[in-house]
Amino acid sequence: MAAMSWIRSVRNIRNGKVINGLLVASLATLVIRVASKDTNELFPAGEEIFSIVADLAVAYCAAWIFNLLVVEVPHQRDRRLVLKAVVPLCHAVPRPVISLVKEMTKQTGGQVADPFELPSSETVKLMCAKIDPHHAANMVTPNGTPITWFQRFEDARGDVERSVDAIAPLFDRLDAELVLAVHAMPRFPLWKMTQMMLLTAASNTNMSVWDKQLIEVIEGAERVRAILKAVELEIA
Repeated sequence: MAAMSWIRSVRNIRNGKVINGLLVASLATLVIRVASKDTNELFPAGEEIFSIVADLAVAYCAAWIFNLLVVEVPHQRDRRLVLKAVVPLCHAVPRPVISLVKEMTKQTGGQVADPFELPSSETVKLMCAKIDPHHAANMVTPNGTPITWFQRFEDARGDVERSVDAIAPLFDRLDAELVLAVHAMPRFPLWKMTQMMLLTAASNTNMSVWDKQLIEVIEGAERVRAILKAVELEIA
């Protein structure tokens, strides 16, 4: 929307305290100049000095408007185009986690809601207590070999990493908040979880050992989804 692009452009310019302060000072100078046009000089050469200051104020206001029209507005237009292209790619980051949680929910007898919402910490702990990472995850490879939950988590970790790597070259074109959420999408907890599973592969320990890491992963996915939803509303 053109109006939103203009508003955001003005806000971006105003974010700089110095720029904002100089603009206010320039406008105040022009108002004083007009109001005091017919008054006497307060000191010798005061009129000449104030005239120079007023000219500088006019020049600064013109530069501010020029920056708005030539730099900020086109930048926001380009930004919307980039976001429209990148947001679908960003959705691929939390998708492996969402898919994994759906499978865990079904495996433990739960119902997958529509539209799907990531589960609470308490629900995750209950699911983890019922699943053994070294048992089959009701999935098979193309050649018919059963897939364990450990392998399923490894696949999810790889999918998240590939999704983040795919949009990494565009990080400098995105908002800092979105970059931080996507880049900080908890890949390490997934890695840590699978490493712990690998170290205890000979045991029959259930998933409750790793519930804290899984909760962290889910919370990270939820942050990415929330930010993406806000961005989509903005560029709609």
